[in-house]
Amino acid sequence: MTTMKYFKLVSIILVGALFLLGCQDPSLPSPALSSTVRSATVVFINAAPDGAASQSFLVDNASAASVNFPGGSALTPINASIEQFRIKNAVYGIIKPDTISQKADLISQTSATAIQGSGHYTVVLTDSVNRPFGKTTATPYTKDPGGLTFTTITDAITAPASGNAGIRFFNLAPGAASVYLTHDGGSTFTGLTSSAAYKKTSGSFTSIATGTYTLEVRTGSITGTIAASLPSTVLTDGKLYTIFLSGKVVKIGGNSVVKVPYAVSIVGHN
Repeated sequence: MTTMKYFKLVSIILVGALFLLGCQDPSLPSPALSSTVRSATVVFINAAPDGAASQSFLVDNASAASVNFPGGSALTPINASIEQFRIKNAVYGIIKPDTISQKADLISQTSATAIQGSGHYTVVLTDSVNRPFGKTTATPYTKDPGGLTFTTITDAITAPASGNAGIRFFNLAPGAASVYLTHDGGSTFTGLTSSAAYKKTSGSFTSIATGTYTLEVRTGSITGTIAASLPSTVLTDGKLYTIFLSGKVVKIGGNSVVKVPYAVSIVGHN
């Protein structure tokens, strides 16, 4: 065999071997299941006193929860991305007092909310349908359509120490002045600021001893008139709760008149 023929034969054998190797399944590591959950959880609160008796919350266009007034949903898992909270065909505002209603999709005012994977959030529907429209000073100019609004809170979900529950308190009654949370005849919860201005919200919870409490919301001061109460409220070891006041107050002349009765509600987060 000539040298040239020998090299041709060797080349053919090498090409064939490489072809056969390329046809074999690649050597890949065994698949490993991840324990990391990238979805987020949301609790929806309906504190809109003159909206629909039951509000259907959507994330983008997907139904997420239906919540009666006043109340909150169970933990609701959603995909983590840029989300838009929505209520379809909501009567969410009026153009002139008690005359012309606006009915359309109510969309979160920030247009979209960044939801992080494994994050925890509370989405609150509040305000009144007759809240007047306004404008912002942001650039570009945007118009506040008035009426009902969403408030999105990023929750700090950390389990309290053994023997404790975590609580926070929101005043979600449009028109109400600052109110005060007490329990069982005027006692305050250690570490929790008792006074709450309207829509002043926080993602953090305060640890308090577990037990059964009669929750009281007072006006004027921590010794003021009890506006609403929630008896026999069990706060369980390791659990986190939002306590909130709902209702509606309007000004008539120089007087503040409660148009929708005050109520105390509680919703869990874990």
